[in-house]
Amino acid sequence: MGIHRSTAFRLVKSLEAGRLITREPLTGRYELGLGLVAMSGFVLGRLEILRIADPHLRWLADETRETVSLAVLWENRALTIEQIPGANVLRSLDWLGQLTPLHRGSASKALLAHLRVDERDAYLANLKSLDREIDLEDLTEQLDAIRERGYAVNREEVLPREFAVGAPIFNSSGQVCASVSAAVYREAIAEAYIQQLAAGVVETANSVSRQLGYGSRARSLA
Repeated sequence: MGIHRSTAFRLVKSLEAGRLITREPLTGRYELGLGLVAMSGFVLGRLEILRIADPHLRWLADETRETVSLAVLWENRALTIEQIPGANVLRSLDWLGQLTPLHRGSASKALLAHLRVDERDAYLANLKSLDREIDLEDLTEQLDAIRERGYAVNREEVLPREFAVGAPIFNSSGQVCASVSAAVYREAIAEAYIQQLAAGVVETANSVSRQLGYGSRARSLA
């Protein structure tokens, strides 16, 4: 950081006093402390979308017995702010607090596909400048299909043995602001089950959207 050692020491002691970091007795190294958990819990507790979405997410988790997550848009990425482990899952990956690119995974693609056209095009243009190997034509076709049917499907796109369905959540101004997803951790799943899962995920996303003020514009698979 380019600061004097004594200044760094005072800063470390202040962070330690606030329980934001803690010193490991055996190694003497500093690690993140539980104070950060308390702070994050306070912030999350004030998020209207999490308060509104929580009962709907729990309904979906109970109905499907799969792992259900809620992600929000954060600086052109998807940030997972809630995850409910599925009863059918012996051990699911912990995505809570994880940031993922908008072009990877069902929750992320559900967000990207439903951005305003200019926002989506700007993201894709930037993506092309970062990764010249990416097939933008194929990705654009995927996003168009997701926007048309109202949900995204991840078939082992991010990790082996992970299948997921994600659907967008809209706010009162009609802008996509979050997404809900349900993930399945198995060797393979039938297409019929993906459709069944999609129906529940879209229903959940629509319910949250309505409570956020999106009203009758929420989509349906019916």
